[in-house]
Amino acid sequence: MQQNAEELDHARASRLSAAEARENAQREPEEAARAESSKYGGKGAFVNGLNRRAGDIDLADRLRRGRRDIEKEQEAY
Repeated sequence: MQQNAEELDHARASRLSAAEARENAQREPEEAARAESSKYGGKGAFVNGLNRRAGDIDLADRLRRGRRDIEKEQEAY
């Protein structure tokens, strides 16, 4: 009976260590994603994508967009 108790104790310890290893493996990507998200005030990839797209717009597109806004303002008056 003592031997069965020791075997159960060893089996439990090995299951607990395996579960802890799985949790650590899952926690690392989550923490990395959380750190990336915190750089942008919790908005993460969304804000990063907006900044990237805004940087890709050339001068001609910016001027065209600006002209549209001016036309809308003139129509309002």
